[in-house]
Amino acid sequence: MYTSISFSCTCGSVVEHLAFYPMVVADTKKEREEFRETEQEAECNSCGRPYSILIKNNAYDLEVAVDNGEIVVTNGEPQYEESELKVISEKESSRIKLFREQVKTVHLLTDQRVREEAQYGLNIMLYSHLVASAEGYLYSTFLNHVINSDSLLRRLVETDPEFSKQKFSLSEIFSSQETLKHTIENYLKDLIFHNLSKTKEMYLSVLGFDFGNISWFYKAVQLRHHCVHRAGYDKEGRPLDITKESIVILMKQLTELIDSIEVRVQDFDDEGNRILGNS
Repeated sequence: MYTSISFSCTCGSVVEHLAFYPMVVADTKKEREEFRETEQEAECNSCGRPYSILIKNNAYDLEVAVDNGEIVVTNGEPQYEESELKVISEKESSRIKLFREQVKTVHLLTDQRVREEAQYGLNIMLYSHLVASAEGYLYSTFLNHVINSDSLLRRLVETDPEFSKQKFSLSEIFSSQETLKHTIENYLKDLIFHNLSKTKEMYLSVLGFDFGNISWFYKAVQLRHHCVHRAGYDKEGRPLDITKESIVILMKQLTELIDSIEVRVQDFDDEGNRILGNS
């Protein structure tokens, strides 16, 4: 990985440096949170003064210090080298790849010029598609990990109130065990994943992921309902305030949330059979 950094030299010139550092590839959340340090040097092209650079990074954050933090430094976003992108691509699930493809499509279409009278209709469709893409990821990711893991399956059954309501006779116990996965799969398929309160609760109790404050997501789901059922108008017949700018903001918010979920579920092995490291 690399990032571009810049800072002011004591001679008044600006020092620009491309700082390379290793990408963090780890199986557990604990290992991904551990910072690694990389030391390197840069010098001013004008006066030749050397500077020491310390880079600290984990899988989520990057910190850059010049001369033990005595120099104010500006750094750009982390960038992946081509070989690193290949490693990331191989580790990514088909679910996150699909979501990113869908977001990319929305991004491309927001840059397209259309006739003015068609712009609002396009905005409505793109906004709806974004929310639906996120719901698809939430459903498929939860289903994949729960159905393929006995421990997560049990956690869902023990924490979901719906299953505590079900009663079995002694003669039905063993037959119910044999069809348990099928029963749960059907239950999840019938569950509407834009019911965010339920989705948020299940992700926390089963996968240990806390959505935090997602009031913006609740609002997006509500707007999407108007988009789908009323073609972009509320109950009073007023057009929704959905613009290119609001689509871009929602795109960023959903991407950040789902990237966080993808990091969390990497604490499970590829088959979702067990939790790796500390949860």
